[in-house]
Amino acid sequence: TQSGTFYLNNGQSKNVEMMTQTDNFAYANNNSTQMLIMPYKHSSLAMAIILPKQNSNINQFISALNANSITNL
Repeated sequence: TQSGTFYLNNGQSKNVEMMTQTDNFAYANNNSTQMLIMPYKHSSLAMAIILPKQNSNINQFISALNANSITNL
């Protein structure tokens, strides 16, 4: 882990310990959303991590998130 800045919904931030990994992953983004796909070792399965862009409003992000918005990344 390493120390990093975590942004709270109220606009404040604090330093927290974050997991890190360096590799080449599938990545997509648009004006409001970013998505990373991390395959599991020795498996055909993968984890999709979908996040709002930095300093975005989380409530607006969640309300706009749907299958269509993910497909269009």
